[in-house]
Amino acid sequence: MVNKLIYLFPTVVLYRENILDNDELTELKKNSNLILDKTNTGGSNWYSKVKNTFNTYNVINDNNFDTVLKKITETVNYFNKENGSSYLYGKPLSGWLNYYEVGDYQEFHNHATHRYSAIYIVQGDKDKGTTVSFNNPYQDMLPPIDVKHNDLTYQSYNLKPVENSLLIFRSHLQHCVHKHESLTPRITLACNFN
Repeated sequence: MVNKLIYLFPTVVLYRENILDNDELTELKKNSNLILDKTNTGGSNWYSKVKNTFNTYNVINDNNFDTVLKKITETVNYFNKENGSSYLYGKPLSGWLNYYEVGDYQEFHNHATHRYSAIYIVQGDKDKGTTVSFNNPYQDMLPPIDVKHNDLTYQSYNLKPVENSLLIFRSHLQHCVHKHESLTPRITLACNFN
């Protein structure tokens, strides 16, 4: 008799590095900093006080972000295909910037009214990123006793995305950003797809 594990409801996060070339990244950093300097912060009702442009500046309407948004969209379309869909997204529904200084964080939240969400690290450490945690969407289950964590038993999973990297995930996933500890400010571009 052979035992067979059947993965019925996997939770998948896509991680990809080196999205832009050096010239594209330099230009994106410059444009992101200009927007963050001149735009009022958005995103009310948060415990954290991360400066952001949520609902105050939608980067999908700014041509300076076309290159990175195109690459994010291409990767979302790949991820969507791997999820069994032939639908092709043209661009995100919304996009905004987040600016983290030392000690800044973002509490657990999700983007549940969307299908896919993406986080692109515009600026940050090149070798050791700030931790992003994802919670198991089935938190109401008791884990096995004396478990060693593996793909079947994670209750949360931590990634440290570095500068010029991209995370894509289903929007219902609870995620947070741990305290930023680097002296290099962290800038992210977040966007949602319906």
